[in-house]
Amino acid sequence: MKTKLFVLVIALMLWLASLAPATLNFNRTGVPITVPLHRWYCPGNGDHFYTSDIQEHIWMQANMTQWYIYEGIQCYVFPCAVEAYSDGSIGN
Repeated sequence: MKTKLFVLVIALMLWLASLAPATLNFNRTGVPITVPLHRWYCPGNGDHFYTSDIQEHIWMQANMTQWYIYEGIQCYVFPCAVEAYSDGSIGN
C-alpha cells in the first residue's frame, strides 16, 4: 500500500511540475534568472526557429503551426538585456 501511495505522490508531483510557469529559476526577489529557449522545426525546408521571447512563441503557436512543428524547450538561457533587430541595430 505504501509503495502505491509513494508512486501516486510522485506522479502527482510530476504533473504539478508540468503546470508550473515556463520560467522556473528565480532569484530571491522573484525575478527570473533564466528563461526557456523554445525550438520550432519546419520539415518543408529543414529550418529551425529558436526563441526565448514568450510573445514570439505564442505568435508561432497561433500562426505558424501549419508549417512549423514545436519541438519543446531545449534549455534555459539568460534573458537578453537589450533587443537586437534584423537590421543590426540594438535597442533597450
